Amino acid sequence: MSVQPISPYQHESPVYALAVSRGGTLLAVGGAADTPVTVLGWPDRDLKIRLTGLVHQTHALAFSKDGLKLAAANLWGGLCVWSLQDGSLLGSKPETRGRRARALAYPDRGHGGGLYPLMLSESIHQAASRVLANNGRYLAVVDGALMIRQYPGPKAIARFDPFGSELTRSGIRRISWALDSRRLVMAGDGWLGAWQPFDPDQPAAAEALEMPEPVSAIALLDEPTRIAYAIDRVVTFRSLPQAPLAPPSSSWQRWLKSLPRPTVGQPGSTSWQWNVSPSGYDGVDVHNSHLTFFNVTYPAYAGGWGQEQSLEDFLRDGPASPIPSEFLAEVCLAVLAIVNARTRGSSIGRVG
Repeated sequence: MSVQPISPYQHESPVYALAVSRGGTLLAVGGAADTPVTVLGWPDRDLKIRLTGLVHQTHALAFSKDGLKLAAANLWGGLCVWSLQDGSLLGSKPETRGRRARALAYPDRGHGGGLYPLMLSESIHQAASRVLANNGRYLAVVDGALMIRQYPGPKAIARFDPFGSELTRSGIRRISWALDSRRLVMAGDGWLGAWQPFDPDQPAAAEALEMPEPVSAIALLDEPTRIAYAIDRVVTFRSLPQAPLAPPSSSWQRWLKSLPRPTVGQPGSTSWQWNVSPSGYDGVDVHNSHLTFFNVTYPAYAGGWGQEQSLEDFLRDGPASPIPSEFLAEVCLAVLAIVNARTRGSSIGRVG
């Protein structure tokens, strides 16, 4: 269903965080250091309140369940909670020395309804990001693929692989849950998408953006169904993508999807050799982040070569160097097991 266009909102600084209140009537916008957190009414976008006190950029935002409080955090874990009735600072937490990616949530369960939100944190050097649904039951984790897990616990519920489609193959940069915890919106370089992980008959949908600039923040405004996303200082509002992603087009992607999913405990081997002879051999090793293809020759001064390929590029494009058919499925399952284990085993980091 199409919705009427709404003009973009121009913020006074680059936008790093967006959040929507439980009732869908407020939109919070967080920006650079010394820029107040701005709360707008939705859909009129009238200014409701501006909140000050957080040092450094606003990296994460969350409305309380009752809609009376707003929390904001920066990369160093500094945290402020304000009253939305009068803008007063209700509480704060000091920064730590660790600069980490942050996400905030006031989940319906497992939180206790206190003043401070649940804070998820992780190394800024990792590709992964985590967002907890409002119901507190599901954790969305991006580490290459997008995995939905039970929270707390390691059980995987659903998985979306962006590398199987030409449109989404740049990967996922930002994710956000719908207010009802049933749908996610996501963004990569040059695209926006939506996914209903609990409805296997409903494929993920995505649409291309006009320009491929990185999206810095994203949120789903449920009434009407519309995505808000930020690029630099501009927050744009557009209808939820409706075009289903096409199935994998390459023979490699179709073959890869036909393989059985690896189980917990795999992989067995992470190293394979072939063409073994007294003069040398070829091989491939699978590591936590990449594969190494190599040739060993005897004696050593006779030469040899090596080549690395990331796990994501391997799953998307196929092996950078030919692998004999008798080993290829084993190598693929080893790569899938490492990617899935990395997603399952990535700890939440710090809760505070």
